[in-house]
Amino acid sequence: LADRLFADPGLNPATEAENHCAINVALYGDAGRRWTMTERSKASLRRSTDELVVGPSRLHWDGSALNIDIDEIGVPIPQRVRGRVRVWPQGLSGFTAALDDAGRHRWGPIAPCARVEVQLDRPGARWSGEAYLDSNEGDEPVDRAFRSWDWSRAGLRDGSTAVIYDLRPAPAGAGGADRRQVLHRRRQPVERQLPQLGHHGAHGRGSQAALRRP
Repeated sequence: LADRLFADPGLNPATEAENHCAINVALYGDAGRRWTMTERSKASLRRSTDELVVGPSRLHWDGSALNIDIDEIGVPIPQRVRGRVRVWPQGLSGFTAALDDAGRHRWGPIAPCARVEVQLDRPGARWSGEAYLDSNEGDEPVDRAFRSWDWSRAGLRDGSTAVIYDLRPAPAGAGGADRRQVLHRRRQPVERQLPQLGHHGAHGRGSQAALRRP
């Protein structure tokens, strides 16, 4: 839901990622279609260990659930998107994996398996079900290293979760050969704080393999 966008440093080397913050919401269904991604500067950004505030929207970790309070305007037709999303992780992960050979792009599955409850006032919609929470971070625009990527998540019969992340490098990027990241994770108790995703090489518990495509 929270995206940090990089401007092209070739156009403005002094551009900070914090000056391109947005809460990205995409809704599809009977209640209506909405899409939000209003960029805001760092003057609208506030964050701490348990909280991230971007403009009128807020994410807050209360010790057992991630509470996401949304108050945004959709585009291209201005329509209000307002409500709360609550995510209860069934296990938290501090695992981080490099997505390219140079280690400039990293991925971390914070909560590979979780439960979600959505209550929206605008548009009026309610539902609950399974959820997935991850994080991507990088030291350059993502399209410099990759021309495409996709991922999938599945719950297995034993209650564990499998996540597959496929990436294809850009012709002139630093991604190297096509790569597939595979994570298999069993449930574990929820910790007090959300894990702080660190640099490449900070591995948490669980099993993971990076496979090169033939």
